[in-house]
Amino acid sequence: MSQLPPLFLRLNHEVRGPFEWDRLCELAESGVITPATESSPCGDGPWTAIRDAGDYHGVFPQRAQLQFKAKPFEEVNRSSHPPVDHHALIAAANRGRPAPPAGRPPVAAPSGNEVEDILRLNREREKQAGLDQLKPAPPGPNRRRRDYLMLLIGGNLVILLTLYAIGGLALGGVVAAVFTLVITWALYGIMDKY
Repeated sequence: MSQLPPLFLRLNHEVRGPFEWDRLCELAESGVITPATESSPCGDGPWTAIRDAGDYHGVFPQRAQLQFKAKPFEEVNRSSHPPVDHHALIAAANRGRPAPPAGRPPVAAPSGNEVEDILRLNREREKQAGLDQLKPAPPGPNRRRRDYLMLLIGGNLVILLTLYAIGGLALGGVVAAVFTLVITWALYGIMDKY
C-alpha cells in the first residue's frame, strides 16, 4: 500500500496531515478517524470521505464480531422425580421432637409456620421463665457527697490563700461563706443524685 499518496484529513474543522498509510491505520485503530472522515490528496480539497477515496478502505479492517458462548445448562429437576413439597419437609422435621426438660412446663407448639404464632410462643415462654419482670436497679455509689467536699475544701482554701496573699483576710471569711452557700445550693438544691 506504499504506492498510495498520503492523505490530508479534516479533523475538528482543521486540516491535518499529510498522513502515510501506516499512520492512517494507527488513527483508524485508535478510533480517531472513521470511514466518514473527510480526506483529500492535497490540503486545499476537494474533500471526500475516506471510504470513497480510492483504495483507502483497507485502513479500516473488518473487526471480529465477539459473542457470548452459549452455556449448556444441566437439567436438575428431572421429570422422574416429583416436585419437593415444603409442607412435608416441615412435618418431617417436627416429627420425633424430644420432650421438654423436667421442671419446665410444656408449651403448646405453634399451629403452623406463621411468624405471629412463633412470636406468641416465645412471649409465653418468657412469661413462664419470669424474664419479662423488671427489677429495680441496685443503687449506685453517691458521688455527690465526695464532689461537694472536694469543691468546698478546695474552693475555700483557694479563696482564703488568695485573700491572705493580698492582705484582705477579713473579707476572705465573707467570700468563703458565700462560696459555701452557692456550692451547697447548687449540689443539693438543684442537682439530683448522680
